[in-house]
Amino acid sequence: MNNMNPEIVIEQIPEITKKRKVLLIIKTFFSIVFWLLIWLIAVIALWGLMVFWGQSIFPNVKTNDGNAVILLLVSTIWVYLFYLAVHSFFGRKTQKSFIKIGRKVLFVVILFALVGVSAFGVVRIYMIYMGTHNPYQDQQLLSYAHEVGAKYINDLGMEYADHFENNQVGQYDSSYMGDTFLYGEMKILTRQNDAAQVRAYVAHEYLHHIWDSKLDDSTKDKLTSQLINSYSNDRYMQDRLTTAGYVDEDILIPSELFSFYCTEAPDDYMTQYELDICNKYIDRRVLVIER
Repeated sequence: MNNMNPEIVIEQIPEITKKRKVLLIIKTFFSIVFWLLIWLIAVIALWGLMVFWGQSIFPNVKTNDGNAVILLLVSTIWVYLFYLAVHSFFGRKTQKSFIKIGRKVLFVVILFALVGVSAFGVVRIYMIYMGTHNPYQDQQLLSYAHEVGAKYINDLGMEYADHFENNQVGQYDSSYMGDTFLYGEMKILTRQNDAAQVRAYVAHEYLHHIWDSKLDDSTKDKLTSQLINSYSNDRYMQDRLTTAGYVDEDILIPSELFSFYCTEAPDDYMTQYELDICNKYIDRRVLVIER
């Protein structure tokens, strides 16, 4: 016969309920942490696959720009498939609490990823519109561009930058939609007193824009072949590109050869084909070529 005092039992019920609530909170916390860790591992794993396997699995997802939100979304889908596998393993009747929480956590993550993709898409469309229709062009740099004979500049942004890494004096970046060129951006080291040098820098970066936006593959192939041949017999240019940091383990960048030769090489060091292409896009006569 149970002689326990009913009053003691009644007093213990709130205490038991309180302990259960604490345990539930702890279990919920660790379940959330568990699923977030699984998701984070999936992100890192997919990122690693893309970096080390040359993006062969997801070629349209890049690791260096806003498309990273797509990476997060794909990783989350992977984890959701893992969730379904775990759910099937334990069986629908079990309905473990950490499985239920996993479904909610992953739903929220997918929602945020979708919002991120949508937001990135809106920003990207705006940037494409501004880049192709109304790029920012510093008036002084625009003047230099006109002086060197630059004509294809409606889709080229131009601005000064306070500093660059690796002692650069200029930089060019281009944007694509798939394989289609959209617009380019030129940046030149902050205003300098030597107009002749700045003029040369502008011509150099502008020729990168020409390489990306105007030259077809057959022209690039023929030009690259001749530029490499010219370079192989030109000790000055070999030293020039090495000093500038554009030669890494004997790997040459064709567009750099194009820009350097068009802006810094005398006619005698170039083939007629190289000269014809250079003179088609810039006026070499306004450049100071000392060699």
